[in-house]
Amino acid sequence: MPRLARRARAVITVSQAAKEEIVEWFGVPPERIIVIPHGVDPAFAPTHAEDPDAVAVSRRYHLPKAFVFAVGSVEPRKNLTRLLGAVRLLRDRPATREVTLVHAGPEGWRPEETAAAVSRLGLEEAVQFLGYVPVGDLRALFGLARAFVYPSLWEGFGLPVLEAMSCGCPVVASGVSSIPEVAGDAALFVDPHSVEDIAAGIAAVWDGGSLREDFIRRGLERARNFTWERAARATLSVYEAALG
Repeated sequence: MPRLARRARAVITVSQAAKEEIVEWFGVPPERIIVIPHGVDPAFAPTHAEDPDAVAVSRRYHLPKAFVFAVGSVEPRKNLTRLLGAVRLLRDRPATREVTLVHAGPEGWRPEETAAAVSRLGLEEAVQFLGYVPVGDLRALFGLARAFVYPSLWEGFGLPVLEAMSCGCPVVASGVSSIPEVAGDAALFVDPHSVEDIAAGIAAVWDGGSLREDFIRRGLERARNFTWERAARATLSVYEAALG
């Protein structure tokens, strides 16, 4: 990969954070690296708990009435053990004792660490792992959730952040790597290394109110900037320049 990157006339990547790492790790001149962000699938759009699709999804997965939602493979980079620790903290406090976590995504590497954390923290009744879910169900899950929580330790882009925003779900996310670049001012950022900070972020949007509504509005506006048509046109321009 480093040899190919150094020989290429142009290298396309999805974020400024990824570009900086390509420069550092592969030794590619920065002027040869073009950042083209991903788009978001139009299937991700706002839905409401009363919509028939949402009602069907809620029944199919036996979802709790109120929950925070997480998406991604079950692996250390996704920082699920600290997220579980945050859920434990919240459930020990009167104002947030009803917080539950629903997670969608396949098993990745070292999933046993997450399972062990659930058991160690006594969260068997407060956490639900759905595994892989199709896009239609994912859209409904975003719509049903009180908030989307994305405490990842590193992302090249972080597409689920945009998917959540497109569905009108407020986002609590890590303030590291590419995530602030993608989310702009439309997410509540937390320190992914701090269980207490993750918990505070969730608590801030759990009960609704003006802060939650503000992040929903900002998220919808932010997500409109990321389309696959824009990404395709930018990619075409890079090819034309490289071939010309």
